[in-house]
Amino acid sequence: MKYRYSLRNRIVIAFGLFGLFLVMTFWFFIDSSMGLVEDAVFRNRLKNEISYYLEQAKADPKCPLPSSRYINAYLDFDSMPKVYKNMAAGLSEGFYETNGPGAVKGPGDLHLGIKKIPGKGALYLFYDVGTLKVEEKYESIVSLGLFGSSLLVAAIGAGLGAAVAGKIIEPVTKLTTIISQSDPDHLPVELGSAFARDEIGFLAKNLEQSMKRIRKFIEREKTFTRDASHELRNPLTVIKGAVELISQMPEYRDAALQRPLKRIEKSVAKMAVTIETFLMLAREDTALQPGQSCDVESLARTAFNEHRDQFENPLVETRYKADAHPRANAPAAVFRMVLDNLLRNAFYYTPEGRICLTVGQDYIRVSNSGAAGARPATPGEWEKHPKGHGFGLNIVKQLCERFGWHLEISSGPGQDTCVILTF
Repeated sequence: MKYRYSLRNRIVIAFGLFGLFLVMTFWFFIDSSMGLVEDAVFRNRLKNEISYYLEQAKADPKCPLPSSRYINAYLDFDSMPKVYKNMAAGLSEGFYETNGPGAVKGPGDLHLGIKKIPGKGALYLFYDVGTLKVEEKYESIVSLGLFGSSLLVAAIGAGLGAAVAGKIIEPVTKLTTIISQSDPDHLPVELGSAFARDEIGFLAKNLEQSMKRIRKFIEREKTFTRDASHELRNPLTVIKGAVELISQMPEYRDAALQRPLKRIEKSVAKMAVTIETFLMLAREDTALQPGQSCDVESLARTAFNEHRDQFENPLVETRYKADAHPRANAPAAVFRMVLDNLLRNAFYYTPEGRICLTVGQDYIRVSNSGAAGARPATPGEWEKHPKGHGFGLNIVKQLCERFGWHLEISSGPGQDTCVILTF
């Protein structure tokens, strides 16, 4: 499962990352600027020394060359030390350094200024800046200090983000709490008035309108379920009783008349199961009660015998096998509905062949050969099939989802259609 950050954590992380990016950017520019400023200062010193010497040379051609602890000047290329010759060889007028962008080969950390002097050749001014620069350890300390300050500012930004995030998402948290605590019988009302007139308030107002529509829909569903339970069951009971009375009358005992009566009786029984199943699915409170369970083997045996007697097909070989006597944590009526739908599909789509119901320790398996090679292998394809298993399989899937059962269906050319319900 992909991990998702909460909205609050996203805001905190955004503040922290933005603060870190901001201070790290400033740290990078400050660290880079320190080196650029140093080079600019040293180059400016060389320019000043050269300008000062040229002014002095105009007044006194024999004035001494610039010289100090860090500066060495030469007018004669051949008089320079070998290391300086190697550095200045082939260089034209300008400024150079041995450490930095566009560095030339030379010892230590030197800056070199070359100035052409008419009639005297060129002035070579070497400036040893290695001892003048900030020592490496102090430079490292400064860099670490800047980096630590960056982390501190980022942490402060994250803390500020946490404080701000709490205020920002407080209305969202409040709305989430209200929605999560609601149920179909207690939907929230006047939701929009509990929030300010902002985006959250607009969302709450729309949710309130949706809740009102849902409430009306639930009321209509409850009314329909209540009315359907009475108005549909009573006529079926009357029809079933009338068929039983008619079938016992002497004038209707003829085999030619008994066949249509049997068909009516089968249709009534099928309709009764269908109505009971739909009403069960329509009720929101169809759930497992504490300690509620049913005898799977007994229900399976009874359902199998009833469907076998109901269809009465001599071309179909039926077999019932009980490898265990398990109990399922479900109402008996619900489990019987699942069995009835699976068996009705198996018997209906098996004009000839075999049907087998097996009861295991935690499963039931229904297999039939009549649909082998004729039905698609997956439930989704069965439902789309023009001659598929109708709504029976869909009902079973909904009941399985509600009670946490697993339904597996397999079918293919030359194979039996096999449905395994693991409970």
